Parts: sequence; C-alpha cells; structure tokens
Amino acid sequence: MRFIGDIALDAEVRALASGAITDGSPVLVNADSTVGNIAGATFTTTNLGSGDSFYRTAMTFDSNSNRIVIAYGDGANSQYGTAVVASVSGGNISFGTPVVFNSAQTGSNVNGITITFDSNSNKVVIAYRDNGNSNYGTAIVGTVDNSDNSISFGSETVFESALAYHLSSTFDTNSNKVVVSYRGANDDGFGVVGTVSGTSISFGTATEFSGNNDVTNTAATFDSSNNKVVIAYTDAGNSNIGTAVVGTVSGTSISFGSVATFSGSNDATFNGITFDTNSNKVVIAYRDESASNVGKAIVGTVSSTSISFGTAVTFRNADSTHMLNSVVFDSSNNKIVIAYYQADHAEVVLGTVSETSISFATHADTGTGDRNSAAYDTTNNKVVIAGRKDALAKVVVRSPAVTLTSENYIGIANAAYADGQKATIKTTGSIARDIPPVQIADSLGNAVTYDASQDQSIHNTVIYDPDSQKLLIVYFNNPFSGSNRGHAKVVVGTVDSSNNTISLGTPVTFHADSTLPMQTISAAYDTNADRLVVAFADPNDSHKSKAMVGTVSGTSISFGSEVVFDAGDGSETKGTAMAFDSNTNRIVITYGDSNNSDYSTAIVGTVSGTSISFGTAVVFNSSAHSGDKYNDIVFDSNANKLAIFYRDSGASNHGKVRVATVDSSDNSISFGTETSFNAGTTQYMSAAFDSNANKILVLYDDGGNSSYGTGRVGTISGTDISFGTATVFQSSAMYGVASTFNSNTNKITIGARTGSTGIIYDATISGTGVSFSSGFVFNATTTYIQYPRGIAHDANTNKDIILYRATTAGVAAVIVPASEQFLTIGQQYFVQTDGTLGTSADDPSVIAGTAIGASDIIVKG
Repeated sequence: MRFIGDIALDAEVRALASGAITDGSPVLVNADSTVGNIAGATFTTTNLGSGDSFYRTAMTFDSNSNRIVIAYGDGANSQYGTAVVASVSGGNISFGTPVVFNSAQTGSNVNGITITFDSNSNKVVIAYRDNGNSNYGTAIVGTVDNSDNSISFGSETVFESALAYHLSSTFDTNSNKVVVSYRGANDDGFGVVGTVSGTSISFGTATEFSGNNDVTNTAATFDSSNNKVVIAYTDAGNSNIGTAVVGTVSGTSISFGSVATFSGSNDATFNGITFDTNSNKVVIAYRDESASNVGKAIVGTVSSTSISFGTAVTFRNADSTHMLNSVVFDSSNNKIVIAYYQADHAEVVLGTVSETSISFATHADTGTGDRNSAAYDTTNNKVVIAGRKDALAKVVVRSPAVTLTSENYIGIANAAYADGQKATIKTTGSIARDIPPVQIADSLGNAVTYDASQDQSIHNTVIYDPDSQKLLIVYFNNPFSGSNRGHAKVVVGTVDSSNNTISLGTPVTFHADSTLPMQTISAAYDTNADRLVVAFADPNDSHKSKAMVGTVSGTSISFGSEVVFDAGDGSETKGTAMAFDSNTNRIVITYGDSNNSDYSTAIVGTVSGTSISFGTAVVFNSSAHSGDKYNDIVFDSNANKLAIFYRDSGASNHGKVRVATVDSSDNSISFGTETSFNAGTTQYMSAAFDSNANKILVLYDDGGNSSYGTGRVGTISGTDISFGTATVFQSSAMYGVASTFNSNTNKITIGARTGSTGIIYDATISGTGVSFSSGFVFNATTTYIQYPRGIAHDANTNKDIILYRATTAGVAAVIVPASEQFLTIGQQYFVQTDGTLGTSADDPSVIAGTAIGASDIIVKG
C-alpha cells in the first residue's frame, strides 16, 4: 500500500473544537465550521438557591435581550412573586439578582403563575394569582436589561376582580397582543386580551370559553400558521375530559369557536401545550389519570375556528404521578421537548411530529425535580428547565445531541481536545492511531420466564449450588388465583456463559396445599451437606413456620418432609430470612414469632440427610417483626458471625442490625448490641458480604432522605458492628433492592427499582467507604425486584443472575458485564450513531475506514 504526498499533513484538517473531543473518535463538522464528536443531549445543572425558592415556576425566552426569565413564588421569602434573569452561554447559565414583583403570596397553586414574551414591545408579561389582593387575577410588565441580567417592573394591573388561577398565557404575533387564559368567576374558563404600552398593560373584556363551572389546568399557545390562539384545559364539569378551543383575537377582545375533546372519555390533567412551526401543528401533553397516570401527547390541527386531533401516543408509562408537563418546541432540531416530573425525579423526552401523529425517543433524567417549567432559547438553541430537587432550586440547560449524517463525518481525531481548542482531524487516506477499543456496555442476556403468573410474588429467591453448579430458583405462583394458587416451587437453572442464556428444568412443587395463599418464603444453600433449605409460613396449617431440605439431581430436585420450627397461632406469620453459617455448618432463620407478639426471632437448624432439626428460638428484637422485604441476614466469613438487618417497628421503623454468634454444640444463638444503621424510616433492604474487603454492605431506602437508595459499609468486631458514611447510589425513591458479591470482579452487584424501572449498579468497597457505578436500566416497564435474595453469583461461569417480575411474569436473566473490543485487522468499520465504531452499517451508513492494527485504521480506506 502506497500513498503519494505528505500523508501526515495532506490528509489532515485543522478546525476549532466545539465541545470536548475524545482521542481516536469519529469527528463531525458542524454548520458553523467547528468540529465535534457525535454526542447525545447533555444537561448542565446550576443551583439558584434553596428548594423552597421554587414554590411555583414559569419561564419564557426574551428574544430581544437573548435572556431567559424565570418567574416564581419564592417559598424562601413568604412566596413573594419573584423573577430572575438568566443568560445562557454554551451549556452553562448565569443569573442576575432576583427581583420581587409582588410582595405577597403569589401563584399558590398549580398554574398559579404564568409568563410570556411580547415581541412587539420587547417586554415580558407575568400573570398571577395575587393572594395579597383577594386572589385577583393580576398582571405586570417586566423589562430586561441585558447589560447586567437585571429586570424592572411597571405597575400591577388587575384583569379579573375575582379568584383567578389555573393560568396560562401566550403572545399573538399577528395582533401583537398578550392572551391570558384562566379559571375565573364561577370556576368557568376565560380568555382575556392584554395590550402592552411602555411598562404597563391594559386588558379588554374577558370572554368565557367554557361554562361547565370547573375548568382546570389551562395551557395556551399561538398557532402562527393560522394566526389563532389555542387553549387546552381539563373540563372538570365534564368528567375531567381533556378539551381544547380555538380563539381569534380582534382588537382588545377574543372570540372562541366550538370546543373539541382530545382525551376521549379519559381524565386529562397537568396539560402542557406548544406549537410546532415545522409541521404547523399544535401538540398537547397531559397525564391520563384513568390509565394509571401515564403521560400522553396528541397532535392537533387548527382549521378556521376549530381544532381536530390525531390519536394520543404514550410517552411515559405508569407512575407518572404529580406530572407537571412543560412543553416547548426546539426549532433547531424540529423536536417537541416535554419536561415532566415522574416518580420523584424529572425527565425529558423528545417527540417528532409527522402529519397528525407524534413519535418519541428515549427518556433522559434532567437532574431537576418537581415544580418544573421550561423555555427554548432560540439564540443558543438550548432548552432551559427549572425545578426543585434535593432541597435546591435547580436550573438545567439541555444541549441538543450532535447527530451523524451521511455528509458531516470528516475523519478521526488525532488527539484529545478541549472545547475551543484547535483540533487536528485525520481525514481520508491517512492513518488514525490510538483508536480506543469499543466499550461493550453492561447488559442482560436473554431473559427466561420461570413462571408466567407472578402477579403478587415479589419475594422469590435465587441460590447458587456449588456442588451441582446450578441455579436454584425458589418461588411461589400467584397466591390469589389459578390451579396452582400459592404453590411453592423450585426450578433448577443452568447458565451457558457462551451466549449468556439460562436453561430451566421442570419446576418441582414442594408445598401444594392451595386453600389459602402462601406469601412468605426464603432459602439458603448448606455447602456442608450439599442441600438446599427452604422456609415458609403455611397459612393452611395455623400459619406454622416450616422448613424443608432439597437435594439436587441433574436438572431436578427432591425434598424431604416438612419440619415445623414455629407452631403458629393461626394468624399471619411475618416474613422469614435465611443464611448459612459456614463456620458452624448451621442454617439460621429469622422470622416473626406469631406465638410471641410477632417478636423478631432467630433459630438455628442442622441439616442431616434430607431433614433438618432446630435448637431453641431466641428473640433478638422485642417488637413486631416486619415482612420479608424489610429484613435480611448475611454471614461474614472473616468474623465468623452473622449480621441480621431489620426494620425496628418499635423505634419508628428505623433500620437496625445485630451481630449473631452460633454455638454448634447446642444449636443456640446469641447476639451483640443492637446498632442503628439508618435513623429514618427503612423499608426495603439487602445485605452482601464482600470477601475481598471483609466488609458487609447494607443497602436500603432512606426514608429520612426522600427514600433514596443508600448504602453503608459495616465492619464486624467481636459481637458488634460499626458503619462508614452513608452513600446515596440512587437519587430517587427506591422500591426494592437485592444484592450479591461477585468474587470475580470483587464488586457487589445490586438490582434496584425506581418507579417502574429496574436498574443494576456495581458497588466497590474501599476501607469503610463505598462507590457506586452510574447503573444501567435492565427493564423499563413495570419492574419488580425480587428482594432481598433476587440476585446470585454463579461461581462456575463468573456471571451474576437476577430475578425480577416484569409485569406479571417471573423472569431470570444473566447480567453481562461491560467489556472492551479492539479492532480486527482487515475489517471494515462503520461509524455508529452513538459515536462508536462497528462492523455493520448503522442508519445512516457511514464508512469510518479499514483496520490495519488493533488500534489503527486507514480513514475511509
């Protein structure tokens, strides 16, 4: 192979970097002649103040000063009406000094404050509910000074001398008027036209658009293709149906056409609306309360004074409670951007309008929380989102993705460059070196269903049997219906590490009396006797607590007889947890003793053949024991002790732990001092022992910190345990957790749930501290973690296996860890839309070049 000329120079391009560029990565040329990497959207967060500041927020873009203006009720200052000017630069945002425009409680309910920009007068107009003046509907004009990010205000003007709330506003660029929609007298819906003059605003007579006596959640936009105002609202006088109406401004008045519904017969609340200037369509986003609060969007077409709608499309599944939709149009990318609050955190999703429908990309966490609002900065082509999270008022700048086309790929970066640096790009015919290996992300192997009727089952357990090198999945069927109602079963699984699949044997029922449902179950493997031990409470036999011993043979398992270890009193027995003490070769079970006020109790068992015998039960906490998901037990093989974690119902449900010592001479158990690991309400918990660090990691939801997923490292010394600092690994409410130690990676693998989403994390212990990976979503729809023993490590294949319930199916899957893949010499590579290189064409198909080494490529060769 021979090249003519000075390849090092002739096949290079030098240009200014836009954003950081990674060494050896594909590079694109931008419309402004800068170069950059392919990149997804990024979010830059800036804290404005305490979370109390953002009691209510509204936002607009002032295209005269090129500034964002945020209006809000300042909860840190008696909810006074306040505004702040913000300037976007790149992905960052800076603020002027907040200015009070109403020295009284302002906008004290949903949609109690709204803001729009009047491009004719170059003023912002804020409309609000003035609690300091009989809750009258009031408006004020603001003037932005772009020299210092300041804002000044004229005098207040009342547009509704009655209670006015559920406000929204827009600017009609055809008539150069501001239009405010609101719920006013008799709870009817009104629209009113405002005219800005200097620093004041005057209003015409309000016009009613709905007389059903209960209009809520108004949202207004201007359709510039038809020169019409469109107002969406919830018609609470008509079964909360989502409704829209078209308004025509004439002089200082507005008239309305006939109303049209957009949510069918379903409840529509928290409406958001925008106008797509690319498709000339209106888009409404709303929460469908009659469909488990899913988030939906629908496209509307204005014709004369009426509007018609396509079919609603779901952009977010269930658990979107308290969803406050803010909808804006990104004109640089022709995308609808919906910002919303979902299950304790805020997300954003992009929509693309096509005729009368809309399609959506994946969601992204914005880093904000509730009370959010959004605006589009047309100068910097950024979406700005304001919201409240972690006791802070947060403002986030969303920088759009830099996407690959078949024309904009120019070559591969010669080195790493910072934003604004002059970058050298290897182009066609040159040799690009130091190509980074392809990073194969964490993922799941092919999921296999072990039970199709898991509607109520969330306490299933997976155990690794080192003798047969098999997985043992212990579970029960849906406890409330079907011919196998509440049957307890075990199925043997075999992991194939070559393709990350699990094959299953035939499920074996070990308890089949289905008169009443069995809902509590636990299991552990006795490595001394090479037997599985299961424990459960039998509701068909006075709720007696029982244990059975199982023997694995091939892909099946057989069981000995049931052994009662707690006689029961006929009432429901609280959940069990179990661990094997390899020092004494004993099984330890914890449970709530129904014969003794449900006190938290432990008992030691010895396996012999296919049976088990027990010592004397010992109470370790004299308060009612909580269920399976609220306790766990783990064996520390360094200290030769067990740590029992539980929720103490007698101490405000705080998280507690006691170190336990087993005496094999008489099957007795004794306990050290009770220690608190979380001084807040603690529900879901799981613990794992790291045999590399010789520490225990306990994971739990911290009710004292918004139920965030949290971990602490515990060290056993003698009969006591001490903990390092608590570390949050999931900054959203956690609804289940399971964990196991991977002896191959020396990390703890964690499965957790937030909202309806299942996420897997890695934890690395160092000293008494712990760090966590960012996690990856393994199932995004109606996930239930099988806790606390829903993850196991297969030491034969060095793979971790997770159990979870996907809607109504019990599912098992191999967790495939991240890996690196180097180039193959002679292989042609394509640029992928995520910025990596791949051996198959993506869409669009763009050839990167041909590999001549493990990290060298001839560009477009």
